[in-house]
Amino acid sequence: MAKYFAKIGADDIVVDIQKVADDSIDTDEKGTAFFNNLYGTNDEWLLCQKDVQGVGSGNPRVWMAYIDGKYLREDNVFIDVCWFPSWTLDKTTYEWTPPKPKPEQRPDRQLYWNEALQMWLHRKTVPDFEDDPVE
Repeated sequence: MAKYFAKIGADDIVVDIQKVADDSIDTDEKGTAFFNNLYGTNDEWLLCQKDVQGVGSGNPRVWMAYIDGKYLREDNVFIDVCWFPSWTLDKTTYEWTPPKPKPEQRPDRQLYWNEALQMWLHRKTVPDFEDDPVE
């Protein structure tokens, strides 16, 4: 089964993800040695799982690594990019949490977070495409 490895750059940011078909390359050490030999570098590569996601999944790194995401060394997990400064990291799920709970989705609307207003908005998905604030 193919394995995925994340290249860890400055400030523990994920800068690359590579797939390896060789089943014997199945640890951080083996992956790091393989890629550094292949590319003639001295980088850090960490095993990441594409098919196992979330807390309780058995994956020691909880989520799949994403380019521009981050590796939290102290927790040994990958986290995605945080798109909004107001959101905080939930250390039980390792997911970004908005300051206000996400409301229910409406069938004719697209729900999105507006950082400037600090609120959820519904956008009509059929003409006339206007926004409705969510209280």
